[in-house]
Amino acid sequence: MSDEIFKPHPAEREAEEILNDPNPLERVKKHLDNIIAGEDNNKKAIFILLLSGLKWVPAELKQMILLKGESGAGKSHLMKIADLFNTKTVGRFTKHALDYTDLEGYEILRLREIGYMDQEEQGVSTIKFLSADDMGYEVEITERGENGRWTTVQRRIPPITVITSTTRVDLESQFERRAWIFNPDESPEQTERIRQWKVRHEYEKVAVTLGKREMTSYDYSVMVLKALIRKLEPCVVIVPYVETLFKMFDTRNLRIRGDYDKILAAIKLYGILLQRVESHKKINGTLFVAPSPRRAFEVLNVIRGPLTAMQTGLEARTRRLIQPLKNAGITEAGAKISKEDREQIALDLGLSESTIRKYLNEWVKRGYLSSDGKRPATYTLLLPLSEIESRLHAIVTYDFTRLEREMVEEMRKVRRMLLA
Repeated sequence: MSDEIFKPHPAEREAEEILNDPNPLERVKKHLDNIIAGEDNNKKAIFILLLSGLKWVPAELKQMILLKGESGAGKSHLMKIADLFNTKTVGRFTKHALDYTDLEGYEILRLREIGYMDQEEQGVSTIKFLSADDMGYEVEITERGENGRWTTVQRRIPPITVITSTTRVDLESQFERRAWIFNPDESPEQTERIRQWKVRHEYEKVAVTLGKREMTSYDYSVMVLKALIRKLEPCVVIVPYVETLFKMFDTRNLRIRGDYDKILAAIKLYGILLQRVESHKKINGTLFVAPSPRRAFEVLNVIRGPLTAMQTGLEARTRRLIQPLKNAGITEAGAKISKEDREQIALDLGLSESTIRKYLNEWVKRGYLSSDGKRPATYTLLLPLSEIESRLHAIVTYDFTRLEREMVEEMRKVRRMLLA
């Protein structure tokens, strides 16, 4: 019998190569390119965060991912990454439907549109309780028993990794605080990247039909990444420089208290992907992985977009207001934004005036503007535009060279203690 029978599929071999590559995320990215056009950092970050869905990953690392953008911006495009996992997909939950859904056996809940599930008006806003913060929730449900009588049954809805989307700008604050917020790339350049990707994919499908190739790049990359995910071994990831790491972030912002956990989780989830190439050791049958500070910087760079949104409260869409405000000379604290100004900003950005109002209202919610509440409303800058810009660029306040040196020293101490 030929040895060919026993050769692993090329997708399996490539998955092995990726796990043993010193830069596995860049290898993963090449396959994500065959699944999603552009969106380089967004798709890498979402892939890393979705690793929290793996069954052996502890509940406290389960993540909630929210894609916010205009209709047609590519949110469903990015949610394709969830196809690599055992995913339950729901179009939209009706009131209380989450209480009755069966999540048993699934790694990820993909909710195509969150609708208004984050708000109490939708019923009890239970979606937020699926987060690691809340560790799921219990619900009492009335069911008809075998004897025909109604009885009350308590059910446990466990935490699960969630990916969902919305076109809305304003969301319920508790849900928003629990979620990673990603904004799809809405640029003309991204539209062109998508066009080129679709053309290439269509030609490849024709080549498959004609028997000129076995499968499309899309299908092959899905096979590789699924194989890669299956090969990830249960492990415990240690971040042995937490104290120094957290010095990077502006403590004036109250929400950073909750974001510490997210930042730490992202590094730990990246550590899962790095399990064969970073410092690792088995102790009593358990694999321990300790990513280096350089790896922490790699993942922090990948999640820079959502980190900026978390630290400033301003998502990428609403940060686009800065340049038009500069163009209009509205830069100093106390400067007014009138209806006429909004109409000009709408023209500058190619959006409706009502959309600009929604963006400005987010600035009000975050404390950058005030509104007189009239119709039409007049907005007032509460901070100089230069200070708002500095906050947007001040996620990391430490010198990177110095920071890495401090982290390495702390890492050595902790590693000696834990992995000796």
